[in-house]
Amino acid sequence: MTDFSHVTFISAGAGSGKTWRLTEELERLLVDDAVDPARIIGTTFTVKAAAELRDRVRERLIASGRFALAERSGGALIGTVHSVCERVLRRFAFELGLSPRLDIASVEDSERLFDQALDDVLDRERIRDMNARGARLELDRWQGAVKRIADLARDNDLDAAALVAMGRENADALLAFFPGTAPDDLTAAFKAAVEHALSHIDLDRDRTQTTTKYVARLRTAAPRLGRPDCPWSVWMSLSKEKPARASHAFAEPVWTAASRYDAHPLFHADLRSYTEDAFEIAARALDRFAELKRRAGLIDFGDMEQLMLRALSDRRVTDRLRDELEVLLVDEFQDTNPMQLALFVKLAGLADRVIFVGDVKQAIFGFRGCDQALVFDTLEKLAAGDAATVTLQDNWRSRAPLVDYVNAVFATAFGETMEPSRVVLKPQRDAAPDESAVALWTLGGRGFDDRFQSLAEGVAELVAGGYRIVDPDTGNIRPVRYGDIAVLARTNPRVEGIARALRSRRVPMKMTMRGLLAVPETGIARACL
Repeated sequence: MTDFSHVTFISAGAGSGKTWRLTEELERLLVDDAVDPARIIGTTFTVKAAAELRDRVRERLIASGRFALAERSGGALIGTVHSVCERVLRRFAFELGLSPRLDIASVEDSERLFDQALDDVLDRERIRDMNARGARLELDRWQGAVKRIADLARDNDLDAAALVAMGRENADALLAFFPGTAPDDLTAAFKAAVEHALSHIDLDRDRTQTTTKYVARLRTAAPRLGRPDCPWSVWMSLSKEKPARASHAFAEPVWTAASRYDAHPLFHADLRSYTEDAFEIAARALDRFAELKRRAGLIDFGDMEQLMLRALSDRRVTDRLRDELEVLLVDEFQDTNPMQLALFVKLAGLADRVIFVGDVKQAIFGFRGCDQALVFDTLEKLAAGDAATVTLQDNWRSRAPLVDYVNAVFATAFGETMEPSRVVLKPQRDAAPDESAVALWTLGGRGFDDRFQSLAEGVAELVAGGYRIVDPDTGNIRPVRYGDIAVLARTNPRVEGIARALRSRRVPMKMTMRGLLAVPETGIARACL
């Protein structure tokens, strides 16, 4: 697609009225431009977002007395990327040699089949090797790294051969950051330096706590040096740890020898083997995964995107779509992964009009396998061409102090790559209570459990202190309740830890989704900022 004159990109930051604008755009297309709903394809982030968009358009058409058009508006193909792919693939199943009955694997089935595929391609020797390298490099759960590689390979539509080659390229690129391998026996030199230090540091003369701890560290490390299971962290830590100054002369050979770990042939071998094997295992697992799905008569979400991409290279499909597709609308454009981007670009080449909607700032989060560099490059090419760009500049959701705070952060972060007008939003909400819109909590304690307790205490004190917010239903100012608070965490175990801490303070709550803990009195928690 080289002609961008039929493309419009709507830059819509958080709270800028994106859904309202999309509803307005669709209503205008249906009413003013008389576009047949059946000639519209729209993709959204979630099933809920698709339903909300369809319902709002229908409600506005009904409110304006266009009852027949409201009924026909349901003919527009609006859904998630995967549901749109499924509908198109079912329609062209005969041309593509597919069964018209596509059995879609659930997320759980897909994960189970991939785990089975991984088990099938691994033998005991390979597992032992990966476990040993992972232990020496202190990289836990190498199976998770393999799964991540496999997911990214699917997002980028890479085959097994390309994936194996990328493993070698990644290993080469990683090792380029380190010096070349040393010809001498680094392990022997390290062991000798440790033994020399242990025999010469006199704890009767140097009684400092620093030196006492250092000697204890050497004694713990000494028997591990040269063993096949010795982690490289032993070398790294002893390249930095030092006794008190009085014993430096005896310790200097230790940290000098330890600091050469990055030139150790075995360290290089571990990095190369771990990296190349992770990619090679992922490639073999993907092939086996595909075979298991074929045997079960299933396809998953990744398959749908891949099959759709293949379909858009079939002239029997593209000729029909070119005749029928008038409008393509893509919501949350910044979250598209490389394969989805290829899909959208191909579909855009078949449509008469294209509307991409997204917030480029959010591309930094890398949701759903998004390649932010690719998204930015695509938007730059659109801007450099004939595409129109519309920026929604008002924020209707958040309080002015919070909008100002976010503006300051993002205007600075994107200052060298983006015009302020594409980043800064104007607050439009009415006056709010005179309360701080942003607070930084420093969680006390040495471990996660202590920090979780500190967080629970902060939540309880926030409510007890009567922090005032604007009620989202009535618009009245009132004290914050537990039902207004949501806590985000990176992992499920952390969510569970926070939940335990909140329970200990009898805070009402529920876990609503992965990585999210809500503390509502009733219903779904709201984030009232």
